[in-house]
Amino acid sequence: MKMAVYVNALSDASALVMDAVKLNEIEAFALRRREEEMGLPQLIGAPDMALVVGGDGTLLQFIHDYPDLDVPIIHVGAGRVNFLSDVYLKDIKNELINIISGNYFIEERRALSADVGGGRSCFALNEVVMRNVNMGRLVTVTVMEDGDELLRGRMDGIIVATPTGSTAYSFAAGGPVLDQRVNAKLIIPLVPFSVGSYKIVHPFDQPIMVASTEKAFILCDGENFGEVAEAVIKPWQRTIKMVRTRRFNLYERMQQRLSMF
Repeated sequence: MKMAVYVNALSDASALVMDAVKLNEIEAFALRRREEEMGLPQLIGAPDMALVVGGDGTLLQFIHDYPDLDVPIIHVGAGRVNFLSDVYLKDIKNELINIISGNYFIEERRALSADVGGGRSCFALNEVVMRNVNMGRLVTVTVMEDGDELLRGRMDGIIVATPTGSTAYSFAAGGPVLDQRVNAKLIIPLVPFSVGSYKIVHPFDQPIMVASTEKAFILCDGENFGEVAEAVIKPWQRTIKMVRTRRFNLYERMQQRLSMF
């Protein structure tokens, strides 16, 4: 099995990772200089899987650094929350033995695309956010579907979140948790000043347009994509494929991993 390795630069995981990928059935390769410095050869050609070691932020960074690397991801938690990971760093070798033995399945997570015109777009596994260029000022946001107005108001910004992202920024902003089996997205006003602003659970496959009367930024998974006036948010053409060795239990994760904060 040809495996691309991506390790959080702040993680002291090198020894455990290098020991784990020495298994006979694994050919491990470096994606960046960071992994080359661990002793791995540079990746040439397409891998069968990617091994991502770090927290949830590292997983997001990986999919944005390598958006064209459409392979299943083994996410090994080495961060603070590790909400999306199946396995902790100390168990990495046993997990890889399970995977090379065929004891795994692929879970596909849907993502959103934000098209801002001129052929420019970004994608998000967690959320797309529109907010004022000036962080200290409100924006007037309008959300439209097929010419119909869904929401308009003065607020700090708007969050459009996937089921995966419903446990992240959207959750911190007071949004509900969406079970990943529900084919919907969340539209969450961010600190609304307008009393009539409300949260929306919206069909995932139905595109929406989000527009601002003031200068606004679009952020995809926290990465600033630049200044825009409006964006069409719709399903991304690809899914993020996660390697699982056990069923992802959302409610167990919520109780065990988020209740600590």
